[in-house]
Amino acid sequence: MLLLFGMAYGACAVASPLLCHWIGFGETLRDRELVNGTLWSLILAALVATLRPLRESVSTWFRTPVSPVRFVDVAIAALLITTFTLGVHRILVVMPMVHSNAEYYDFWRIASAYAPATYADYAVIALVTLVVAPPHEEVVFRGIVLNSIRASRSLFLAIAASSLLFGAMHGRSVLATAFAGLILAFVYLRYGSLWPAILVHSLANVLVFPTGIAQFTQLKTRAQAQSYEGWFFEFLFAALFIPLALAFWRRFRPT
Repeated sequence: MLLLFGMAYGACAVASPLLCHWIGFGETLRDRELVNGTLWSLILAALVATLRPLRESVSTWFRTPVSPVRFVDVAIAALLITTFTLGVHRILVVMPMVHSNAEYYDFWRIASAYAPATYADYAVIALVTLVVAPPHEEVVFRGIVLNSIRASRSLFLAIAASSLLFGAMHGRSVLATAFAGLILAFVYLRYGSLWPAILVHSLANVLVFPTGIAQFTQLKTRAQAQSYEGWFFEFLFAALFIPLALAFWRRFRPT
């Protein structure tokens, strides 16, 4: 099953650029992500419709949560992902790389200002962050990968492997995304349903994307990026990570 999905994802990665070129869409990274996410969602839907074990699992993945979903718990989980991504990860990984080699300023897409955005740009961002990515990624990594490994191996291995694979599928942000996968796995296991995980995933996406609070960390000149003062917000987010991590563990630790 996992091999089949790996092959399907590889086929999607190859077909997506060709499709973008064919339809004349995908000039920006966000456009290409929309095409790739939509194509992968269609492939996933076809696999679920075709394979009986997956069809039978849909009702389990999307069942009513086993305990009430509280907004404060969702907010803590999403903010924990956000503070790790914009704080801890950038302090431990991004900042040292930029300080050691100025070329990493562009690699991590740091900029002194954003290009003007149109309503179409915001519409694409909304589609990617809220509609396309969260549902199909949760189905694949928490619904299929985690449960497939859990059925034959330990829960620890299932959480670790599904989180690492989730991170590996996101390129340069592998560490930050793997941590997000870890948090989403705990959310899924706490509620026994993908709905809360999708909600946390969507909220975290909104927060960490450049149009959200990420602009406080992404916008800095090259000179600012070479000084510690230019990373003030990253240190602030990293400090907020600690109490959020403690609050999350009290609510979501496995029992």
